[in-house]
Amino acid sequence: MPTARVRPEPRLSGFEIRDGLASDAIRVVFQPQVFSQGGGVRGAEAFLRWQDASGVTLPPSAVMEAVEKDRLWPSVTKAIMARTLKKLRSWLQKDLPVCIGIKLPGPVLIAPAVVDAIAEQVLQSSVKPSHIVFHIESLPADLSLIPAQQTTLGKLHDSGFRLSALCPLLMTDFTLSRLGYSLFDEFRIDFRLAHPSTRGDRLSHSTERFVAGVRKANKLSIVQNLETRADYDIAVNTGVDLLQGYFISKPLTAAEFEDWQDRPSWQP
Repeated sequence: MPTARVRPEPRLSGFEIRDGLASDAIRVVFQPQVFSQGGGVRGAEAFLRWQDASGVTLPPSAVMEAVEKDRLWPSVTKAIMARTLKKLRSWLQKDLPVCIGIKLPGPVLIAPAVVDAIAEQVLQSSVKPSHIVFHIESLPADLSLIPAQQTTLGKLHDSGFRLSALCPLLMTDFTLSRLGYSLFDEFRIDFRLAHPSTRGDRLSHSTERFVAGVRKANKLSIVQNLETRADYDIAVNTGVDLLQGYFISKPLTAAEFEDWQDRPSWQP
């Protein structure tokens, strides 16, 4: 029997991305985030999508390689911010009290002019900075920052934006003890990074340590990529504050997310 061919995932060039940015190819979807106690909606994380000239929607992987190679992060981030702010302003005008998380890539963090431009973009949108949570990833295991990152994140924090750090599943006692001294307002762990052998009691134990450290620091704890009922039970039983992942909801269009918020609360 002949082997079925796997269609290669598309990869756009830097030229195609520049052309797409000029023709408004950026799309944004929103994955809901709920409180573990009560299931109320806290907000969502904004995710990049790309619509090509034929109208087909492509995943972030189609553009990431060229974006990083050609250093197009400032332009892409600006486009994501513009679309997100437009929707966020509309939801706030409808009295939907949401916070939206937006990823800030590493290269952006060491460019003060880019961060200043982002802050100005928010100011012009009339959205209060407190409704935006910048998700910072690719940090070292001890969550330390180089001076340039410390400066740019400090400016964002002082301007009223919330900052969220992605943490390793296994954190040292020293790192946990220092969370209260950091610029970050909330800390996330990613259950998808857990090896199958660490599921169950080991994942529950590491999550419990994480939550205790975050709570002692008087910050918010979040689990992302919650995909099963077992994941949900671990997160809730260990006291995680906020939940996000396919077990809660897939990423939604702006219209779908608005409808999703109409429910009184989320329940498993």
